[in-house]
Amino acid sequence: MSILPHGAQDTPRTDRQEEILGQLSELFAREGFRSFTLGDIAARLSCSRRTLYELAESKDDLVALVAGRFLDSNYRHGLEATLGVDSARERIRAFVDAVVTDAARLSLAFADDLFSTPRTAALVAHYDERCTSLAETLIRDGQATGEFAAVNPSVAANSLMAAIARVQDTAVLAALGLHYGEAARQVVDLLLVGLDRRG
Repeated sequence: MSILPHGAQDTPRTDRQEEILGQLSELFAREGFRSFTLGDIAARLSCSRRTLYELAESKDDLVALVAGRFLDSNYRHGLEATLGVDSARERIRAFVDAVVTDAARLSLAFADDLFSTPRTAALVAHYDERCTSLAETLIRDGQATGEFAAVNPSVAANSLMAAIARVQDTAVLAALGLHYGEAARQVVDLLLVGLDRRG
């Protein structure tokens, strides 16, 4: 359930369009998007196909728009959670906790569907790159203040993201007996133990 693009920037929209996008986001979050046609979506939202076409030229464009908005919002919430936090250690914890909490409302169907098309998978890959870059920056910050050991920050950041990706697998979570959020937070704790300069 990795969770955007830094995709195309939204154009100004009417209140009605924002309302439709909000409803669509909730629908996809609950049920995914792969099985829906544009006709299905219009019926579920009680709107016309023309309304949807005013938002995007195709179902693929509409899905990319909604997925991108969620991923950008998720990343932004993570950044906001780090504001005012003094230590690099706690900033890493705050970011992961915020994005994991934000993602908790997503169904497994939506999480799986994000990887079902090249376009949405590419959005997820770009989101992961942004998160990895941020993690590396925070690790460098912690090294600069003497909080973290002098390890390769890129290796540490990529290891963190790889481990979090691993515990997004539902089969892995079932074997661990943990929810995604619990597993992701334990991954962060392990990273921070490894980064502790006292180690």
